[in-house]
Amino acid sequence: MAARGRNTLVKAVSPEGFVGIAVDATEAVEEARRRHHTAPTATAALGRTMVSAILLTSFLKDTRNPRIAVKITGDGPLKVLAAEADTRGRVRGYVDPAGIHLPPEGGKLQVGKAIGQGIFSVRRRLPNGEIYTSTVPLVSGEIGKDLAFFLHQSEQVPSAVALGVYVGTHGEVLGAGGVLVYLFPETPEAVITRLEANIRKLHSVSRAIHEGLTASGLLEEALAGTTYYPVFEKPVRFDCWCSRDSAQMALWALPDSDLQELKAEGGAEVVCRFCRKIYRFQPEELETLLRLRKHQA
Repeated sequence: MAARGRNTLVKAVSPEGFVGIAVDATEAVEEARRRHHTAPTATAALGRTMVSAILLTSFLKDTRNPRIAVKITGDGPLKVLAAEADTRGRVRGYVDPAGIHLPPEGGKLQVGKAIGQGIFSVRRRLPNGEIYTSTVPLVSGEIGKDLAFFLHQSEQVPSAVALGVYVGTHGEVLGAGGVLVYLFPETPEAVITRLEANIRKLHSVSRAIHEGLTASGLLEEALAGTTYYPVFEKPVRFDCWCSRDSAQMALWALPDSDLQELKAEGGAEVVCRFCRKIYRFQPEELETLLRLRKHQA
């Protein structure tokens, strides 16, 4: 059993006018690395994106579909990063291409250089059922600063963010997590100054997690010297909600000519881009799809 505070999301609120969230997502990011066979720089970028999605679930209020999606596209070697998380603590993600690794500079993986210039977008379902996507330009590509910029520009929420993924010498994830503190308009200036100073001290969240600091411990350090009250602590894990039905819907979107070609080749394989699970469809199943489409036309 994992130690209390490990691989968890914790949240606290303060009468001084702020909310603090911290997460240890080490096992979830390591599972994503194993599934996608990512190189170190791609691992760090994917992990930070997954942590961002987990932290943003604290803003979700629609209990009918409590899920949020983060997508980063850039003009560097790393073209696409995507992660989805929900209020149950589930998170999944993928990176394209997965084999990108740049030589470290100053002992740090060059995530910003690998991503380059691009956009940071967040998609969620509104209470009225509409899908809403907010997009801002990347300001650094390091993802933590981009998340803070997104919250300020799109949500009008001033915040302080620290994210990190610590990758070992063999490419394994030894620590992954983050802290997000967002402020309300009434937050006293002295409290803001204290919180900013605390966040600056968290220069390596991922290394602190690797050395034994829990999500609760991260939050304690980020909120030191302030008054706050814990709201919840819940587990975080890599999990994918793909299904055979969703794979079939992907096939349904193909033109008839493609389905006929796949049928002639002996069947089709649909690979989930988030978890790499393979769904296989026999020729007779493709024929059934073709007949159903013809019947509905």
